[in-house]
Amino acid sequence: MAPADKYCRNCKGPMRLFVELSPAERALAAERDDVDPGTLDGYRRCSTDSCRRVQLYFNKSKGFNLPERLGWPNRE
Repeated sequence: MAPADKYCRNCKGPMRLFVELSPAERALAAERDDVDPGTLDGYRRCSTDSCRRVQLYFNKSKGFNLPERLGWPNRE
């Protein structure tokens, strides 16, 4: 799936661009108890600079926030 504009529960407001998870983010998602391994490919991350939200592509209620130890994923 290509990046897409979706509603972000953290940012609220207008639609935000969601992108594929990096390898580190994907590994973290795979370790979580609330992420079904069969849906792992469907998770995307909000690309807003100050956001850590990861959510299922077709279900915004299924998601989590990245831990601070990963840093800010959207900043160079």
